[in-house]
Amino acid sequence: MKKVLFVALCLLCSWSTMYAQYEYTVETFGGDVLYKTYALSQWKTLQPKLILSTDDSIWVKKGGFARIEYGNCPYEFTTPCISTVGELVKNKRIERSKHFSTKGLLKEIGSDNTQPFQMKQVGAGKMLQVGSGGTRGNLVIDLINYEALADTLTQIGALACAGEKSPKVKGLVLVRHKPNKDEVGFDLENHTDKDYHMNVLHINKRTNKISLCYVVSSYVKENACPITPSGFCSCDMDIFFPDTKDDIYVLIALDYPYDSQKLDEELFFHQINEVKNMDVRIKYTWEYVK
Repeated sequence: MKKVLFVALCLLCSWSTMYAQYEYTVETFGGDVLYKTYALSQWKTLQPKLILSTDDSIWVKKGGFARIEYGNCPYEFTTPCISTVGELVKNKRIERSKHFSTKGLLKEIGSDNTQPFQMKQVGAGKMLQVGSGGTRGNLVIDLINYEALADTLTQIGALACAGEKSPKVKGLVLVRHKPNKDEVGFDLENHTDKDYHMNVLHINKRTNKISLCYVVSSYVKENACPITPSGFCSCDMDIFFPDTKDDIYVLIALDYPYDSQKLDEELFFHQINEVKNMDVRIKYTWEYVK
């Protein structure tokens, strides 16, 4: 009997107010949409490819829309709104987070028998301790060096962008599907007998930026990461990403839990044109099936 894991996780690109310097790029817009910078009080008509900062403001009037890229992810504003671009993107992520959290996470076996399935969590929102491994009560001992892990993922991303041959990973499959010509979505399949904390790296060759596709926001659950259990296919991600000649996606699989938001924030400081030579011990592949 086929086992299917319906993963409607609260997965989204992470938000952190500490990155006020991060750029927001206007991909496209239409109708009556205005902007003003933090230093100026005059509203101006929005321009394509315009670079905005966190404290610059956008005003989408009735009938207007704007599509803004932040951290390798596009965000669309199609209803009237006015605020700083940082606040608008933050609210969009919270809105998306609530959408997925209401769906929850369901492991379905057969047609009638269902049971809840939880995300992996590191530290349960408490102060993490350093030790020799294992658990102490409900507290998972955190030994992860996020800077070194981000270095490793950056090296993997650089290999994919350089046109190297993708390694084969038995039992772990990246399924790629296209809702339209400009976007792509993924299903993550785990046909092994082991749980994996799977994710997808998004690398943009033009900007050299690297990020995680699926991040469990602290607004929903602190210190958590998505997991694909043994013997299950995950589907219904319902999140889509840009699909241009510059966008590369790589499946990664860790055999331990991690803080997905913390890792994504660390990746902010890494670029694929600044790669360190690391010993890669993570399962990864950029081969996919349609």
